[in-house]
Amino acid sequence: MAISTELLALFILLGSVSTVFADDSNVVVITDENFGQLREGEWMIEFYAPWCPACRSFEVHWEEFASLCKKKYPNVRVGKVDVTTEMILSGRFLVQRLPTLFHGINNDFRELSIDRSLKNMESYVRDKTWQKTEPMPWYSSPMGHVSGCLGYAMKAGSYLQKIYDYLTKEVGLSMWLVIAGGVVAVVVAGVSLGMGALYIGLKLSPPMPVHIQSPQSENFGSTGENDEPDKKPRVQTDEGQAETKPSPRPSASPRAKKETASPSATGGSARQRKGGKKLKASAD
Repeated sequence: MAISTELLALFILLGSVSTVFADDSNVVVITDENFGQLREGEWMIEFYAPWCPACRSFEVHWEEFASLCKKKYPNVRVGKVDVTTEMILSGRFLVQRLPTLFHGINNDFRELSIDRSLKNMESYVRDKTWQKTEPMPWYSSPMGHVSGCLGYAMKAGSYLQKIYDYLTKEVGLSMWLVIAGGVVAVVVAGVSLGMGALYIGLKLSPPMPVHIQSPQSENFGSTGENDEPDKKPRVQTDEGQAETKPSPRPSASPRAKKETASPSATGGSARQRKGGKKLKASAD
């Protein structure tokens, strides 16, 4: 009885030790939270899924490659991404098959198209075979904004799929009813976003200047051809400074002078002459 108890304790101890060593992996688990560390250093990355048979059989070789890089190539770090939980990252890298391997250095990423044997992967890192392959272009680079938007779109699509499955399977709604509700929701959301963007744009844009002509101006509202500014000629004085010379006024014609002369003005001048003669006579 005592022996069996000792054996049981020994088995428990060995199991705990094996668990500790199993968790002590040289492969870095990459998520959307620590994705920024891929910008620094040289990386070898595997995209896998737990349900994938090929990924399960390749897991042992990937662990061996990580241990090899830690011993012989410490500047190369080895990581892995679970596509079932990290949909944004799988969208960034445009993963289409499993498992998929990528090499990254200085924000340049290349997909490995070699045989996934330990010898070939070591040669790929040791001989820098990755230099013979062009990196992913800027519009499909995992570090670009385009790939980031695509990753978020894929994550949103997975959420919509979960909502659809819940409404059709758990709640029991009709497929067409769910689709119609989704279309209405998309239209309402689009209109709301458009109106909100328009409102923000109008609030942030500066007001347009309005030019109003003063009504006190002499030529306000005049559009005739004779509307010309009063131009006065400038003459040169002795001191060398320009002086404005008033424009000469046009003289009236003799006929106009004769018509403007009134009888009252003529009579007034005659009375002034008579008054002058009387003053002269009284003086004598």
